[in-house]
Amino acid sequence: LGSSERPKRKQVIQLLSALCVYNKEKGYRRVLETLDNFKTNQGTRYRLAFIVEELRDCSIQTSDAFLSEYSATLLALVNCLLVSAPSLTERVAIRNQLLGLRLYDVLELIKLRREAGHFTNDMTVQLEAFEAQRYTDEGHINGPDGIDLNSHLE
Repeated sequence: LGSSERPKRKQVIQLLSALCVYNKEKGYRRVLETLDNFKTNQGTRYRLAFIVEELRDCSIQTSDAFLSEYSATLLALVNCLLVSAPSLTERVAIRNQLLGLRLYDVLELIKLRREAGHFTNDMTVQLEAFEAQRYTDEGHINGPDGIDLNSHLE
């Protein structure tokens, strides 16, 4: 993940996604541990910040085929984390961490750029999967009194 070369980072992200999906219990935990270790090594505060920052950078730059694929790979990792989370509470916690990092703002920018033809169909698939899972989870949220499970502060 720390490589200055995006093609190498893309390969690592693809491996993390595969680990998450194909070994849901242990793989999911290993991926979170990897992101935590990367966060510590980079001196950043949040384990998912790397993903959101990379998506933000890709969404701002000009239309480049590799960046479009790379962005879809990043969002695929987010989707894999959400799908592999063992409980609704963990999915909500992951989603709220992303909310706190302003992923939703980045996704809105990506949607606008996608409409202008700057992203591939892979990104469309990942955006739709992200939204579908979010709507499904929101339909199942029954938080305790006074706790908003959709708040990144809770």
